[in-house]
Amino acid sequence: MSYSKTDTLEIVIQVADFYKGGSYSGLTRKIAFGQTNQIYQQQRRIDFLRFALIGILLLITLYHLFIFTYNKHEFSYLFFSLISIICCWRVLYTSGVLVDFLPYVWNFRFAFFPIFAYPPLMAVFFYLLYRKEVNKRFVYTTLIVGLIFIPFTLASSPNSLNRLEPLSIAFSLAVIFYFLGYSLIKAINRKREGAIYAYVGTFVLFVSNIHDALYSQGLIVGFGMYISEFGFGLYIVMQAFNLAKNFSITLKNNVILNNELEYQNKNLEGIVNSRTKTIEDQKRSLEEQNQSLNLQKIEIQKQNDDLFQKNKEITESINYGKRIQSALLTPETYISELLHENFILYKPKDIVSGDFYWVKQVNQYIIVAAVDCTGHGVPGAFMSMLGLSFLNEIIQRREITQANQILNELRNQVKYSLRQHGQRDESKDGMDIALCVIDLKNKLIQFSGANNPLYVIREINGSPELIEIKGDRMPIGFYHGLDKTFTNNELQIEMGDTIYIFTDGFIDQIGGKEGKKFLSKNFKDLLLENYLLSMHEQKVTLDETIQEWMAGQPQRDDILVIGIRF
Repeated sequence: MSYSKTDTLEIVIQVADFYKGGSYSGLTRKIAFGQTNQIYQQQRRIDFLRFALIGILLLITLYHLFIFTYNKHEFSYLFFSLISIICCWRVLYTSGVLVDFLPYVWNFRFAFFPIFAYPPLMAVFFYLLYRKEVNKRFVYTTLIVGLIFIPFTLASSPNSLNRLEPLSIAFSLAVIFYFLGYSLIKAINRKREGAIYAYVGTFVLFVSNIHDALYSQGLIVGFGMYISEFGFGLYIVMQAFNLAKNFSITLKNNVILNNELEYQNKNLEGIVNSRTKTIEDQKRSLEEQNQSLNLQKIEIQKQNDDLFQKNKEITESINYGKRIQSALLTPETYISELLHENFILYKPKDIVSGDFYWVKQVNQYIIVAAVDCTGHGVPGAFMSMLGLSFLNEIIQRREITQANQILNELRNQVKYSLRQHGQRDESKDGMDIALCVIDLKNKLIQFSGANNPLYVIREINGSPELIEIKGDRMPIGFYHGLDKTFTNNELQIEMGDTIYIFTDGFIDQIGGKEGKKFLSKNFKDLLLENYLLSMHEQKVTLDETIQEWMAGQPQRDDILVIGIRF
């Protein structure tokens, strides 16, 4: 603008109030020359920019306080809000707004307070955001020193605060060159873009505040009184970039996480569908198997019914065969008439037996036989029927009463009936027998045996002794070698003698703790221990002993023991 010599020019001089009450006030008002409207317009522009900056700072503060309230475990938002409030505080003071409304002493404290509050607040803020880039020990040191200076600042006088300002500047410089420098280098090395924004903005903020403090002290000429506002603005922008970067990373991570979750959900859904299909297939297969099993069950039940019916019929037939076999055996009443003291322990393994006993009287002779046919059950019963028939033929009809001659004739009958000529594929069935011919008139016993012996218990010199008369080692039936005649043994009867003939079922029975055979030695000892008992009591003792010996073991063979006392 140009003026003529006749124009009147009004010049206003605005002077900063550096001293008040004889002391340095620390206020930040400048000296300005110019026209009134120009100075006012310039001042309005500056105030507009300052209040715009203050508004932005307040909005940022409220926004981050809201985020902290919503997400309380993120304390970094709280500390950034506190830093923004301190920045707003400093701008309000440097703009002169607080100067006119606060007491003189508090103007100093409000001027110095942010300088000491920045380091501890930002140390905690950056530690919460970037734990890996920040030196934890230095953060604690900064926090402790800052917390010591803050209350001391609020309690100090203006003069002492003026003396403390160089100390605060030195403290801030230490934070800049150690904390920010160290952390910035680590953030650059690790390519943490958000951390770099934050550290650069903080660096500019500290430099601008230190410049403002040095400028107000008159220690440097500087760039004027608006450097702090520039520092605040750039700090907020950089921090906004920092938080935006963090938010972007968080959002990106959330998107990745959501995509991963969606992928996992799809995979899980596919797995669930696959397993559901597998389960349905298995269920269908199980249903088909159940149907098949039900059909098989029905078929098995039908077969079981048929088997039960057939087994019933067979059992009934065998039971009827038992009745026939029992009818052919010598009646016990008849035996008791012939032999007053006797017992017969007869225990078939199955319904019918391959063992049988035979007792008959011919003239003055009583013939007693204990016979063990090959096999047991039905096959043995068939052989026993043959044996009974042959003995009746030889003894009753032909009246052969010599013991060995009876066995010789019995062997001939068996070999002839079963067509045994020594061929490989022919029947090898036969019998083992112990046969006694008792001559009551002459008090004599004839004994002949095929594989089975005769036991006689007799008192000799006042003590019982067991005398064993062995049978011949050949069966009634085909025997490899020449047919030798059976031996005829004779024994004189003495009063009190007790004789025993038997098959091998008792001796060969498996049982006991070790699952072994009873054996002939134990059988002899048992007879000797109990021979003084009545014949009935001996039978009971023998039966109980063999039952206890088996102890749950199945009966192995037919059992037959005959005892006679004279």
